[in-house]
Amino acid sequence: MTGRLPPTDPVAAMASFSCGQYADHLIEEGLPVPAWAWVNAVARGSAFFVASLATPGTDPPDVGDREDVLRPWYRARQTMALVVTERLNSLGCDLVHLQRGALHGLELELAATCDVFERGPIETTALVSDALDVLHRGSSPGARYWD
Repeated sequence: MTGRLPPTDPVAAMASFSCGQYADHLIEEGLPVPAWAWVNAVARGSAFFVASLATPGTDPPDVGDREDVLRPWYRARQTMALVVTERLNSLGCDLVHLQRGALHGLELELAATCDVFERGPIETTALVSDALDVLHRGSSPGARYWD
């Protein structure tokens, strides 16, 4: 049994998860943010949202005394969004294909193993990039299921 605290508003938590803003929801609630929640932005966010995260020079919100812990994660999320945006441009596919083909599965795998493995921002960003590489190469069974 994990020691996770439930969000105070489950409807708001589900809505934020569905649109890729679960990490932001947890921060607003003052709860810990696991690595998979940062991947949620690129795994579930709209094309507009992901593109806005990839915009250089976008400063993260003021998070007070949690800034030292969260700032590297905001940078990692921006980098993940940049990687996704670059893949979209180079592959000529749409975001939903990348999300369904690689990012949903990665997000769920990270969520399922977050109690076993603690992942940092750099490792998590590399896992996003690796998942997109596997999808592009088609070397994983079912990785390109939309074809």
